[in-house]
Amino acid sequence: MRILLVDDHAVVRKGVIDILSTMTPPPTFTEAETSRAALARIAEAPDGFDLAILDLHLPDESGFSTLDKLRALAPALPVLVLSMYDAAEYAVRALKAGALGYVSKGSVPEDLRRAIETIVRGKSFVSEHLVGEMLARLGEGRESAPAVGLSEREATVLRLLALGQRITVIGQELGLSPKTVVTYRARVLAKLGLKTNADLVRYAYKNGVLPE
Repeated sequence: MRILLVDDHAVVRKGVIDILSTMTPPPTFTEAETSRAALARIAEAPDGFDLAILDLHLPDESGFSTLDKLRALAPALPVLVLSMYDAAEYAVRALKAGALGYVSKGSVPEDLRRAIETIVRGKSFVSEHLVGEMLARLGEGRESAPAVGLSEREATVLRLLALGQRITVIGQELGLSPKTVVTYRARVLAKLGLKTNADLVRYAYKNGVLPE
């Protein structure tokens, strides 16, 4: 796996590399300290990376602006945001901007490894404590836009999938078997004309299925 690691702090980059080097096989890394350097690496080799890990706080440009430009240069490149901002609002904004995952720097190392394993399969991932905050916001009266044509249960499954929850966790949350959750997922994809979990995530944030 070829990873573009974008963070202006050398100690953070080293920590990420140390954590991910335990994966099998270990990834190879290209490092960038600034937005400009990251975009130059992508421009040189648009298909040269399997994943980008991006900090939101960069010295020359905001991470969100960098994310927009990364998506324009390499639309198929999965992006994981690794940020000091430990709040649901930043995770929502990053996913709406096209990131496939969001992990706070305060997360345990296993979260980072699991996020990458999830994202390279085309699925979304959000740190579990942030997922809880997002769901709490849904329950506090901040209504999300309806998912047209979906039943209430299907819409709930859509929201949980978009938040990066695993099939087994969704089943436990809703009192359903994993097989039943998979069936609901298939129905949601079919009704919305989508093919992958990445499509589902983009739909959810673009169409207001989840709150901003």
